[in-house]
Amino acid sequence: MNKKQSKQFQDLLLRYSKELSDQGRHEIEAALWKEYGAELVVFVLDMSGFSLLTRKYGIVHYLSMVRRMQLTTEPIIKTYGGSMIKYEADNCFAVFPDPLSAVNAAISMQHAFTTANILSSDDLDIHIACGIDYGKLLMI
Repeated sequence: MNKKQSKQFQDLLLRYSKELSDQGRHEIEAALWKEYGAELVVFVLDMSGFSLLTRKYGIVHYLSMVRRMQLTTEPIIKTYGGSMIKYEADNCFAVFPDPLSAVNAAISMQHAFTTANILSSDDLDIHIACGIDYGKLLMI
């Protein structure tokens, strides 16, 4: 989204919060959904073992694993038609156009980490859990 679209989105949200009538809020909400609404699959990945591994090896050790997770997941998400939303801590948030693409990406990630784990020492093995949900979102 470009700056102009982002500003329009923010302005509509502000107008909504200032609108006194239910009808006015309904109209603003309808405009938001019409302009920015999309039905997408939400994909969330979480790495396993943060507390245990950080206590045992330190934060730098775990952060190095997080970086490897990021470098592995982003190209897989793009390969299956997904769009990255953000990385936060040891989580990955993305959206996909349909459930099958999200599931195939999750399977591909599991295979990629299983293969990478063969080549790394056990203390650097990456294990993930993925969640997928389908719904209507506002995309800005």
